[in-house]
Amino acid sequence: MKTETIKPENRYDRPEVKNRALCMLAALILIVGGGIGAVSAQTGDQVVINSGDWIDVYTGICHANLHGMDSYFVTGQTQGHTLARVMDPTKAVTLIESDIIPIMPGYQDYLESEGFTISKVIKSAGGRKLALELGRESGTTRFIVIDDAYGYNAISVAPYSIVSTSWVIFADRENINEVNNFLRGRTVSGVTIVGQVDRSVSENLARYNPEIINEKNDRFRNNIAVVDRYLAVKPSNEVIITNGEFIEEEIMSGRTPVIFINRNSASDTTLDYVKESSFVGGTIIGNDLANAVKILKDQTGLVFFIKLGQGRGTGGFSGVEALDMFNLPKYEFDVTILSGNYNTMTNSVNIEYGNLGSMGAFGKGTVDLYADDKLLTTIGDTEPFFLSPETTTGRAYQTALDAAVMSGKTLRAHVFLEYGESSGSLTEAIETDILLGTTNFSDSSRLHIIRAVYNTQLEQFSVVLTNPGNTRCFASAEVELSIEGRPEFVSLGIPAEVTDETTLKGRFRLTPADLAENPTVRVHVHYGEHENMRINSLTEEHALEVYGGINELPIVPILVSVISILVVLLGAVLFVRKKNE
Repeated sequence: MKTETIKPENRYDRPEVKNRALCMLAALILIVGGGIGAVSAQTGDQVVINSGDWIDVYTGICHANLHGMDSYFVTGQTQGHTLARVMDPTKAVTLIESDIIPIMPGYQDYLESEGFTISKVIKSAGGRKLALELGRESGTTRFIVIDDAYGYNAISVAPYSIVSTSWVIFADRENINEVNNFLRGRTVSGVTIVGQVDRSVSENLARYNPEIINEKNDRFRNNIAVVDRYLAVKPSNEVIITNGEFIEEEIMSGRTPVIFINRNSASDTTLDYVKESSFVGGTIIGNDLANAVKILKDQTGLVFFIKLGQGRGTGGFSGVEALDMFNLPKYEFDVTILSGNYNTMTNSVNIEYGNLGSMGAFGKGTVDLYADDKLLTTIGDTEPFFLSPETTTGRAYQTALDAAVMSGKTLRAHVFLEYGESSGSLTEAIETDILLGTTNFSDSSRLHIIRAVYNTQLEQFSVVLTNPGNTRCFASAEVELSIEGRPEFVSLGIPAEVTDETTLKGRFRLTPADLAENPTVRVHVHYGEHENMRINSLTEEHALEVYGGINELPIVPILVSVISILVVLLGAVLFVRKKNE
């Protein structure tokens, strides 16, 4: 038996690993014809992955698929014992096992006690290192680079990596030097960067002239771009539908491309793409996608089978068990719907949303307005809005209600809020009923944006606001940038009361290239008389003033002055020389 050890890397925490609940006692499993290249033949060892690190599991499956081997992964004690009953006893086992967080310690001994021959043990102390180690054995010259902070991108590219014979590696600021050394040691015929990566990654990989797939940080647009590339290599009229939040054998197989939907709905981008495609149907994997499945069926007319479970057994009747799934890390939001009222003076329903988490989110609200149990109207946002972290945001939805209709009635709002990491990826949702009180006031707050400033030494944005009115005004703000062509929002702290001149500040690192790309920035301000219900908004484009020190000495004005002085001095010198001639 051969044992390989990969150097330790204490980076990964064990993610939540569990089987999804089985909600039906039958499963329809789509069987698609054999793939191309290495995927078409099942030969050699079978691969078993025993690790709580999702990148170990992902990389081990990719390794198996590229080399035409069956693969299995352990998700728990009971399931780990079950695997031994479904694996092929005539095939030797390549065991990939975490040195730090194995799911089942001693699993090698268990497999050997069940009669399996362990031909190789690969010890991993970190998924990103394992990806580079197995990448050296892949024999590929094409590479797909993603950041493991966005696990869904790994699911999106998995089928394409198989049909294009590419190897997936994970890169960020911490390990880019290791990735560089890995690529320098082999022939590279192509590099594709998918999704958002750290600037250090894109800069270091620029020498390979990489193809970059990242449309507005939108996971659905990026996913569709990857599907297009899959279909260019291997046309298919079938597709797998999932939400990109877990690893599962069919998803990873490469037999068909994978398209993303939300748990609650399908994005307009995805719906339009599926409608215009040549797909005739496919398999939906995930038992919590019922709402999105119905929307897909109703709006596309395609036939979808739902894969909810798997049959296991060695003879006779085999019970249906939950699918083997390995959950991926994802953004953890803390978004909520706080309160609401109806303003009879402004004829608006005001809803207060809260983002209690530490990172920004985008939201889009829909409000069904009821008098007792009678639906009066449906109102809401036409475009997603930004929810700054650790603060609240008020939204005013205009609707005029007849006083006679409201008389003696209980006014209630059913609020449904979709939210997510970008305006095009509203992957989460929350809904609640709110009893609406009535209020009668006109928000007469006023606000002006004076300027936007960036301090290169402090790596800090400042937006200066002023209150020209006679009423109190509270404001929050964010700066919208363009970073390598994609939008980036920088939140400027918690709401503050605006007086004669008030500065809101937020930290964000900009490189000289970023500054060159953003001579102007868009400043978004939400303000109002009430601190927690800032229902007014203002968006303006401002020249970005760049300063360079703790004392905020302006770089650009100083440079302009210095250059002007030099030009005058040069002119004087030339004049004197000419006069002396």
